[in-house]
Amino acid sequence: MIVPATKTRIERGINLKGEPGTGRLLDEKPGSMCTHKVRLETVADVDAEVKAWLKDAYERA
Repeated sequence: MIVPATKTRIERGINLKGEPGTGRLLDEKPGSMCTHKVRLETVADVDAEVKAWLKDAYERA
């Protein structure tokens, strides 16, 4: 899920049930569509770490 958060930032929702949140991988509220979110402001923010989370979530789905 991708949500516009501000004029300069989007939030990418990710389902990684059982994974602890980190500084970048933020826990979502219980009952949300996604378990975590990542704040993205530039294309450079979609780095290897974010790609690994997305790949993991896709493989779990």
